[in-house]
Amino acid sequence: MLLLTFSLGAADIGLAWRSSMTVASGVRSATRVAAHLGTAGTTDHAALLALASQLGPSRLPSIEFVAIYRANDGGGHVPAMCTTTGAVSSGGVTGQCNVYPGTRVIAIANNPTGTQATFPGGCRWCPASRANTQTGGGGLDTVGVYIKYRHRTMTRMFGTFLDIDDESSMTIEPDAGSS
Repeated sequence: MLLLTFSLGAADIGLAWRSSMTVASGVRSATRVAAHLGTAGTTDHAALLALASQLGPSRLPSIEFVAIYRANDGGGHVPAMCTTTGAVSSGGVTGQCNVYPGTRVIAIANNPTGTQATFPGGCRWCPASRANTQTGGGGLDTVGVYIKYRHRTMTRMFGTFLDIDDESSMTIEPDAGSS
């Protein structure tokens, strides 16, 4: 019985680790897309599609929310204000991030050309306002993607869910999104 318990626990940890690696890959992919598209109006939409593509349909319901944020300060980490319940419900924080609930990511993945990444309550950190030139005040903006993901455990040995948080940031490419 003890061996079975350890085996199931090891399997649970292995599946959580696999989910963590898949989430990390998706976040990096979304960040690359956002940095490449820069100020284009479809930047957030394309980044969310890249994330959904990496995760695959079976993992999408486990997304709590995704934040696309300005990562110029704090070593590229997501601003704490962008991960609050208020930021999730209002669609983000002005000048800092756009936050998309998991249901919005699923809708975009299910209908990529018909469902755009709209900004609930208005755009908070609009792609058009992102700095994509080296000249001027602060140079290029750094864009980041953060995800809060809930991995459902098999054995409940470690609880019903394990929360997986991941983030990635990258400097926007010069003139990215300019026509």
